[in-house]
Amino acid sequence: MENFELQYIAGAVLFVLSIISGNVLHRKGTPYKPALLTIHKFLSLGSILLIAMAMITYYKTAENPSTIIILALPMLFFVLGTLISGGIMSHKNKEEKLMIKLHQISTIGILMLVVTMVLTHIR
Repeated sequence: MENFELQYIAGAVLFVLSIISGNVLHRKGTPYKPALLTIHKFLSLGSILLIAMAMITYYKTAENPSTIIILALPMLFFVLGTLISGGIMSHKNKEEKLMIKLHQISTIGILMLVVTMVLTHIR
């Protein structure tokens, strides 16, 4: 198993844990519990960093890195959407429907792009 594959796996595990902690936060409602919110933020940041590191490593070692280049731009927008909407919700410490939808759509977008990258590598 190559280095970037381990980074993808570790990033995926943290991403799933981040989604689980986000669901728990959403179910408990506002005001958000600081400890759970902090755990969610660290899991999210860790998954983003590991997936970014995997993308960079794969880009450097791939024979045809064009897939990474094509998927990196939408990934950047989804990551920014997730970070900005999450930051606004945690700063205001309340749920706003628009921010929740943006956060959910961005999370699903990241998930779809990561799955696309992994499936592209497997083929």
